[in-house]
Amino acid sequence: MKITIGTINVRRGLGNRTLIMDLYAWVDVFFILKPPVKRSGGFMEHEREEFKLFSFVKGSGVEVFVRMGIVGLMSMVRHDEISAVMEFMDGGGCRREFGGEYLSPEKGMGVAVEWLERLKSCNVLVGDFNVRHRVWGEK
Repeated sequence: MKITIGTINVRRGLGNRTLIMDLYAWVDVFFILKPPVKRSGGFMEHEREEFKLFSFVKGSGVEVFVRMGIVGLMSMVRHDEISAVMEFMDGGGCRREFGGEYLSPEKGMGVAVEWLERLKSCNVLVGDFNVRHRVWGEK
């Protein structure tokens, strides 16, 4: 089974999320980075019925949408303030993990390294890492 994964940093813009989900209709799983949130603090669900908001953590930099037809094939491993990790069993019975991460530019290199270390088990990792290389100096 082929599962396509997409990611976009929507900068809290619901219209951006809707646009990308419409343009990339062939994508099965979306990691939405810096997701739009209502002023009251609740998530804003996508208006189409093809996707389910699979995981949302208030204050997190990532939300996950999964195409309705494959929702039962996925499970959430963890979802925290910076990342979301999901798993599924591939056609050969092997467990596969994929994750999405949004690391705010205000975080230093030490935090980036720590969080990336937690995601080493992922077969696929997508995200907006916003980190500086050590040769540029610590921020």
